[in-house]
Amino acid sequence: SLEWFYAIYEIAIATAERFERNVQKRLVALQNQFLKLLFEKTCDSLFEKDKLMFSLLLCFKSMEVDGDVNQEEKKLLLLACGGTGNPDLAKPTGAETEWLTDVSWQRVCELEKLGRGPW
Repeated sequence: SLEWFYAIYEIAIATAERFERNVQKRLVALQNQFLKLLFEKTCDSLFEKDKLMFSLLLCFKSMEVDGDVNQEEKKLLLLACGGTGNPDLAKPTGAETEWLTDVSWQRVCELEKLGRGPW
């Protein structure tokens, strides 16, 4: 309800770290405190099995607001890298890569298509 949400916001304002003459740091502290309280208060009413899903959704939404999430990487994560990989890249062979399954290699190749990261 709106009252519940408003109460969390008021608690966040009262308990967030205060900075003299630095509005930007204060806003970051308010945002962090609000997210922490929102997570804690919401998790109080969730079943244990649902808390991980809620934390993932809250994290994604926070990253979207901050502009930190790459939509293509998010899509690959949520769809379990459902692509076909890159047929031009041969799967490494040898004893040190026995653990790497064909499906895992396809997922690495899908990430490589994005052109980001260490792969």
